Amino acid sequence: MLVEKWWVERGRYMAGVGLPLVVFAVGKQGTYRWYGEYFLFLSGSANAFYPHRTLVEADKIPDRVAEVDIAFLRSELELQVQGQLSAHLAKVAAQQGNPSLIGHALELARGEKEDIVRLWMSGKFEQEVQKMRSVTSCDKLHQFLDDVVQLEHFVREFEPGHEA
Repeated sequence: MLVEKWWVERGRYMAGVGLPLVVFAVGKQGTYRWYGEYFLFLSGSANAFYPHRTLVEADKIPDRVAEVDIAFLRSELELQVQGQLSAHLAKVAAQQGNPSLIGHALELARGEKEDIVRLWMSGKFEQEVQKMRSVTSCDKLHQFLDDVVQLEHFVREFEPGHEA
């Protein structure tokens, strides 16, 4: 039986960073090998994208120590996203000379698959969504993204701040 799951979480706007959106995927390949992926999108004045995959050989972890499953990997991936965001904030803080950015925690809430659709249709992350589609190990996510990348981008008649 195929074991895989993907989901979307989003965070609140963060000054100096933008609007975070994270696509997670977890699955089992074969008998013992699990993968966990996240794709962190930061939509702001300077967009950023961080893809990541973690592999775990469950047969090397005794059951009395930890049960490797979707919940185990979900928790690990959420910690990794926090670490990635901390590193990004430190980089932006150094570039902007603004140490107040350091130390903010990302609070994630449940997102929807339509968040990915809007991300694609905005045209701001076209290459990044294509990369996510090409590198994900999650068949269900890949199939969804096959449909998403066929969509056209939003048509903007006026640029913000330049309305008629």
